[in-house]
Amino acid sequence: MNTVSSQSILFSLLDKNQEFALDARGTTNHCPMALAALEKMGASDQQLQDFFAFWSQNFALPRIPGNQQKKILSWEESLGCREDFHVLQEYFRSEISLRSAQSIVADVLNSEAFAPATGAFHALIRLAYGLELDHMGEIAAGLAFLICAALPLAPSQDGSANTHVLEKLTVAQSLFLFHQKCRDQSFNAESITARLKLVANDSSFWRTQALIKHGLITENIVDEMAIAAIRLYIQTRNFTVLHMVTSVAALRTLLALVPALNHARIIGSFWLAFCAAYVSVGAPELSQDDVAPADAEYKLDAEKMWQKYLGLALNSNDDHVIKLTYTCWVEDGQRRLPHYLRAMAVLHGE
Repeated sequence: MNTVSSQSILFSLLDKNQEFALDARGTTNHCPMALAALEKMGASDQQLQDFFAFWSQNFALPRIPGNQQKKILSWEESLGCREDFHVLQEYFRSEISLRSAQSIVADVLNSEAFAPATGAFHALIRLAYGLELDHMGEIAAGLAFLICAALPLAPSQDGSANTHVLEKLTVAQSLFLFHQKCRDQSFNAESITARLKLVANDSSFWRTQALIKHGLITENIVDEMAIAAIRLYIQTRNFTVLHMVTSVAALRTLLALVPALNHARIIGSFWLAFCAAYVSVGAPELSQDDVAPADAEYKLDAEKMWQKYLGLALNSNDDHVIKLTYTCWVEDGQRRLPHYLRAMAVLHGE
């Protein structure tokens, strides 16, 4: 593998990234997330600099001067105000310098304003990567993204009036119920965010959600969502499902690094967004798991296979390839499930 980078190079690039707008050409600014994932996978200084140069030339938009003179007294006043991103980021940087990053993150995520689907889950992912690196600017950017572009999911007026509640369903059983109830729904839009908004206006989604919402939150739900997401990605190679995979990993990071979080409430909010994302791609049936469990031979081969896939990611200019590879590598390292190497084979068309 390549010579490992020094974190000073990574941090200098992340600081330069502050010159970019929240939005980019055809997307949002994924550059810092890709840089963080590359560094964690062992990228060299040159690989980090090459990716930053590629993003700068092909996707980055300059920071908009906009509301720089605006004085923010409380982050709540910028909820949903996308033009406040940079001034809100500076507000959070200042607050973090006065308090701890963990306490500020806990305040935001424990609030009613927390909307994990924001930015097609990228706000959550950016925040988690910032916390992993302990980079104040990226923690502030992730928080600012969550607030200024907030995408709350709320039931339509007739969607929550369901007194019959199913108890103790697993994630897989719950997704099958959505498959039965919502598979004929069509949510055609250009972006993940636009499709999520369409789901939020669909009464059948909320009627189904109301059936299961009280009986699901268990100590295993994050692991169950992770396994369901990677199985769905193997089946579908769907771009939205890819974000379900990477965002569950981001949620896990947040729950581990910020001890003051209200886990049940935050997981419940994320579960709602997870279900909406699933329905937005047509609620495909989660087929029987045909991936064999890890055995001794798998474990011997896994390191060699990961060297191959990490090498491909380190030399890629595709930020989603980079982030998915990083997520699968970390998840496989912690749980030793062969699903993650299978997903890499799917990603690369093998």
